[in-house]
Amino acid sequence: MSWIVRKIDMLTGAVLASAAGMALSQTRAFITQYLQRLGGHLDEARLSLDRALGLVDPGDAGARMVIEGLRLQGQARLAELESAYRAIATADVWTQPLVFLRHADWSIAEATARAFEPALPLSTESLVFTLSGVVLALVIYEILKAPFALAGRGARRRRKVSSHPTA
Repeated sequence: MSWIVRKIDMLTGAVLASAAGMALSQTRAFITQYLQRLGGHLDEARLSLDRALGLVDPGDAGARMVIEGLRLQGQARLAELESAYRAIATADVWTQPLVFLRHADWSIAEATARAFEPALPLSTESLVFTLSGVVLALVIYEILKAPFALAGRGARRRRKVSSHPTA
């Protein structure tokens, strides 16, 4: 491998590792902001359910059916949001990202990402996430470039053998 190719390879690995480290360093901040937004959705769901139940006179049979339908839908959504909030908020710091991926409401996560404010990660957990991102990116990069390196080695070997004919 020529000198310039090795330097480009090293630079690519460093850039990918830095980007992954910075991204994973924000994991805790993103989940915290997601939980704040999810909590707001929970409060709004409770309020909407209470308001919907108070709107229609339950003396009317048609109105009772509408109220019952709204109540069931509202309670199902409320239970879904409460379950997700409880699961993510009570997970320990190391499993929380996986629990988040499993229980996230992706429309809320997308809104969180649009309004996301990066944080300065100073906690031990954030530093571990940062280092994990660096290591993970380097491992993935090395795995992805391995087939190309092996192919290049094989081509060099064939050229070397063909330039030294046997007697």
